[in-house]
Amino acid sequence: MPNKILFVIAFHTLFGLTACSTMLSNSTEQHQINPLQNTQWALDDGKNITDQTKQQKKKLQIRFDQNKISASDGCNTLIGEYQIHSNQIKLSQLANTAHVCSDNPMSLTQWSVMLRKVKYFEFRHTELKLFDSKRNLIFSFHASTK
Repeated sequence: MPNKILFVIAFHTLFGLTACSTMLSNSTEQHQINPLQNTQWALDDGKNITDQTKQQKKKLQIRFDQNKISASDGCNTLIGEYQIHSNQIKLSQLANTAHVCSDNPMSLTQWSVMLRKVKYFEFRHTELKLFDSKRNLIFSFHASTK
């Protein structure tokens, strides 16, 4: 009888450790497959970003998590879905709030319009670049500490 109890305890312990190891492995593997995931990205530069919006662009943040995209400009938010395949990215079901903000020369709505043109991405260390179908740079981001 004590051997059965020890066997059951050993089995559950071993199974639990294997499950935790698999979960950690899957999380690491998922990040290698999708390097955008679980990172807050801050806008460095973008098409149609002028001197008047340089202050505002510091607030533009984007995040990719579990095939969901979210963005904020400090006033409005944008949400949607995304899929990646190799270096291609498909953004869909984008929707955003439309609050009027006095310190917001480039609205998230304008940003959303440009974001819809994104078809490709390039990821290097802490930099993320988003391109249109002709591989023209639309946005450049860096990994944010926030």
